[in-house]
Amino acid sequence: MKKFLFFICACLLSTSLFADSGEAIAKKLGLKAASKIAKQWEKILKDEIKKKSIGADKLSPADLEALKKYLMSHSADSDAPLF
Repeated sequence: MKKFLFFICACLLSTSLFADSGEAIAKKLGLKAASKIAKQWEKILKDEIKKKSIGADKLSPADLEALKKYLMSHSADSDAPLF
């Protein structure tokens, strides 16, 4: 039983280690979080055409969620914008 639990924990940990952070994904796509306000990022990430124009259409759902979280938390109107 302990081996099984260890195996499950190792699998979960390894998937999180290989996943890119929202910041890394934004850098790969050439996006700066503070270039837009949160509402603009929401619109872009909901619209398939706009999402494709920034290259986010090829991201996995997990990566897209990480990117959205990063962009929203560091947008121009956030408490911690990154210029």
